[in-house]
Amino acid sequence: MSEINFCSKCGAQVTDPEANFCMKCGNMFRRNEESAHVQNVAEEKEPAPEVMEPPKVAVPEPQQEKRKKEEENPNIFSLRENEQIVLEMKGSHLRGIMSIDQGTFYLTNERIVFARPSKAARFWAPVPEFFFKGVDVSFAHYYTEIAAVTIKKHGFAKKIVVICKSGATYSIQPMKWEKFMDTMRVLVAMVNNNQLTDDGAGGFRV
Repeated sequence: MSEINFCSKCGAQVTDPEANFCMKCGNMFRRNEESAHVQNVAEEKEPAPEVMEPPKVAVPEPQQEKRKKEEENPNIFSLRENEQIVLEMKGSHLRGIMSIDQGTFYLTNERIVFARPSKAARFWAPVPEFFFKGVDVSFAHYYTEIAAVTIKKHGFAKKIVVICKSGATYSIQPMKWEKFMDTMRVLVAMVNNNQLTDDGAGGFRV
């Protein structure tokens, strides 16, 4: 008596022991050489490999564009990456004969910054520059943008004039102008490979 097998996929009887597939559903069979039994072949599918998306890397903003945005959009003073304050000093920005801003000068390892106290501090405090540090940036320039720094008379005192390669000029009066001038000379020289020329009056040109 012949052995009757069944298709494991659809359950139909398989009466032909030599059959290679199910007549009803088409399921392929595999024959075990050691026995006369018909075995079903199950299609084995490996799981699809998981697709890993590459990590999103922030593209650093070009330094030139970064500087342009900083100059066009004055903001709250903060140190940039790898930037450190070398000298911090109170002083004045002489914008005109009758226009003087009081604030804080910051000489960092990369740039010169002058910042005024916040608007709230200027509104409530009678002399805010003596009580609050400058935070609202009035101007900031990298040392590579400076063309010359000179010393001139201002009444009975002296003032420092910072001239940029772009043509921008700033007249300033730090509280200790000699210390300020010496520090700035060293910092500007460092970023310009010490290629400075004395102007004969205590200042220098790049």
